[in-house]
Amino acid sequence: MAMKTISARGQMQAGMSIEVECGHHRLVMDQPKHAAGQDLGPTPLEAILAAVAGCFGTIGRFVAHQQKIDLRGMRFELEADYDPAGLLGRDPDVRPGFQELRVKVDIDADLSRAEKQALLELIERRRQGPAPRRAGWPVAAGHGRHGADTRHNRALRSQAHLQRDR
Repeated sequence: MAMKTISARGQMQAGMSIEVECGHHRLVMDQPKHAAGQDLGPTPLEAILAAVAGCFGTIGRFVAHQQKIDLRGMRFELEADYDPAGLLGRDPDVRPGFQELRVKVDIDADLSRAEKQALLELIERRRQGPAPRRAGWPVAAGHGRHGADTRHNRALRSQAHLQRDR
């Protein structure tokens, strides 16, 4: 398949807001009022989490279709940890960006827990997100509370857990 290129164009607006055009769509990102923004949209970090959630759902649909799985639905909750001192440049020893990304997933399909976990691991391998493969940052799918089988790296640790069986 031929390589595709996508693009986005953005510019600063009043205060802390940023307007970005993605294809035929417009996205406004801002900071909350307590952080000198006008709260006109999500923060850039929240937009990254939203994009990762979108990737989970989209890749989940692609994979389910390819494997002929009747995927009735998928819900996910994402959380990410970051140290503002790195992001704001206050501490040069702190890496800016997400330190850990956690995803809880609820898959509605007639699959065993092991099959759901295999589906989740395949989605994790194929999704785009804040940890590009070419940079060598691994992502991992964990089991339950303890995150068994979870790899991690100084740059980013990602854990995807099944939320509950259906």
